[in-house]
Amino acid sequence: MIHSLHFGRAFWLDEENELCSAPWLKDGTVDTAQMDYVGEWTDLEGVSMDRLTNIIKGLIDEKMDRFCNNLNKLNQEA
Repeated sequence: MIHSLHFGRAFWLDEENELCSAPWLKDGTVDTAQMDYVGEWTDLEGVSMDRLTNIIKGLIDEKMDRFCNNLNKLNQEA
């Protein structure tokens, strides 16, 4: 999960690798009841695509790091 000060939202990839987002509250929690899929956003006026693509890159990097770490653990156990 990535918290974006710019968007005031948290972003993550779900089990289907869909980009999800929810408001990031001032107390540091994420309002998952207000979760939406970024792919369904229709009003992109003012949305920084550069910042959004950097978030997506960061989420993919995190997921690949977890995958590689899990693969390395499996190889060490074998």
